Order: sequence, then C-alpha cells, then structure tokens
Amino acid sequence: PAFENLQDLSVYLNANRSKTQILPNRQTMVGALDTLVGRSSTMTSLHITTAGSATVFLPHSQDDRLYASWARFLASVRNSLCDLFFEQGEGRYPNPPLYSSFDSHNQTKLEVRPMDRHFIQWILPVLLDAPWPRMKRMEIRGVG
Repeated sequence: PAFENLQDLSVYLNANRSKTQILPNRQTMVGALDTLVGRSSTMTSLHITTAGSATVFLPHSQDDRLYASWARFLASVRNSLCDLFFEQGEGRYPNPPLYSSFDSHNQTKLEVRPMDRHFIQWILPVLLDAPWPRMKRMEIRGVG
C-alpha cells in the first residue's frame, strides 16, 4: 500500500510484522523513497546502508533504479538535511574482487565495483551539484 508519511508506514509494518518477509537480494527498497520526494522538507538526518555485488554488473539493473531513487530523494532533502550517513558494501557472501593486468610486469589493479559505478553515476552528482545549507556531518563509507 501507499503511505503519506513514514509514521503510517511504521504503524503498518508493526501491525503486519508477522506477515512481512524480507527476502535476500530482492531489492525491496527500489522506488520506496519516490513517494516521499518533496514531502520530507523537515528531515534532518538520513542513514542509507546497502549491500551490493563486487563482481556482477548488469546494465539497466534494479540497482540503477535504486540509486536513482536515492538520488532524487537526497536532492529533495538537500535544504533541510543536517546529517547524512551513506554506506555501501558487499553482500553477505561476497565474491572475490576483480583483478586485471595493467602492465607488462603482471601487476594488478582492482576494477571499479558495480556499486561504485552506481554511486558515481547517481549519488555523487547530487552531493556535488549544489550547497547543503544545513549540513553538519556527511559520512560516506564503502565507496572506492
């Protein structure tokens, strides 16, 4: 169901806790914040944590939609947000990192992870595009 505010969502989730099942790797948050864009003008603190794949990159994946949704929401709370914490990392069962040869001496370098590409494409432009007038603390973890 659609909710007008987070309090209504919280009441619904508490009342239906036994019926709610979170399945791993199902992207349950894709688009969830879109209904709150423009309706959270007094939000002062936001904490976003996500787990992604270190090796799997699917163009046009749901990750694009998820990060785009976060970007829209972040832009909408830019003027009121005082604290932002964003963390991304590998899922519970991480794959080994990707390595590739980059010179004749067989040295290796770490490839850019898909989640980092999404951050660079969607979140970073919002963070750098305009001032954050009330921001006191911004913490970004797990990127790079």
